[in-house]
Amino acid sequence: MITFYFEVSLPHAGDIFVAILNFFLYSGKWHIVRTIVTKLKYYETVVEKIS
Repeated sequence: MITFYFEVSLPHAGDIFVAILNFFLYSGKWHIVRTIVTKLKYYETVVEKIS
């Protein structure tokens, strides 16, 4: 039952994610997404250096 739920819910989550990305892309707010992604990558490298 749980696996079935995840199989059903994951594609919908992917569709929502793509829709949000498209919204940012077409509304000219793509630089915000890029900033968030670069910050996440920066934090990943910092965490790797600490550990």
